[in-house]
Amino acid sequence: MTKLTLHYCPGTCSFVPMLALELAGAPYTAHLVDLRKGEHKTPEYLAIHPAGQVPALSVNDVHLTQIVAIVDYLAGQFPAANILPAEPLERARAMATLLWFNGTVHSTFGRVFHPEGCAPDAATQAAVRTAATAQYAALLDEIEARYRAAQQAGAPWLSGAHAGVLDAYALCCVRWGELAGIAAADRPHLLAQLRKLGDEAAFARALAREGLPLP
Repeated sequence: MTKLTLHYCPGTCSFVPMLALELAGAPYTAHLVDLRKGEHKTPEYLAIHPAGQVPALSVNDVHLTQIVAIVDYLAGQFPAANILPAEPLERARAMATLLWFNGTVHSTFGRVFHPEGCAPDAATQAAVRTAATAQYAALLDEIEARYRAAQQAGAPWLSGAHAGVLDAYALCCVRWGELAGIAAADRPHLLAQLRKLGDEAAFARALAREGLPLP
C-alpha cells in the first residue's frame, strides 16, 4: 500500500495539495513543518526538500517537491477525484491557471515578503516591496476578474463545476494579500466566493486540519 505524507505549514501553499488529498479521500499523514521554528532548515527536512520549502509529498520513500508536480501526481493517482479535468483541453487550461498562480502570483508575493532576495540594501528592498505590493494587488484584481469570467461562462468556481485546487490557491493568495496590507474586503465578489468554500466538504476538512479561518 502506498504511504503518503504531506509536509505542510498552515498559511502556505501546502494547502493546495492538502485539498487535493482531501478531494481524493486518500489516507495520508500530515507532517507539520513549523517554519517559524526553523524546522524547514533541519537536516532531516532538507533530506526531504533540499530547498527547505513546503509543500513536499513523500510517496513511500520518494519525495516530491514543487506544487504543480505534486498536484499532477495526485490527479493521476486518483482520477475519480477530479483533482484536474480529464478532458485534455480542459486539463491543459487548468494546468495553465495553476502555473499562473505558482509562477506569477506566488512569485510576486515572494518579492513582497522577501525583498532581500532581490536587493542587498534596505532602501532598494523597500522599493522592491512597494512595487511588488502594487503588482500583487493588481493580480488579486485579476483573480477576482477570473472568477467573474468563469461564472459568466457557467462555472461557479475557477476549478469548474466544483471547488478544487485552483480555488484553494486563490484562497492562499487572498490570505497573503492580507499579510501585505491588501484588504480582502476591497474585492467583495472574490471574498464572498471564497467564504463559500467552508461549505465544501473537502475544504472544510482541510481548513480544520490547517486550523486557519477563511478571510
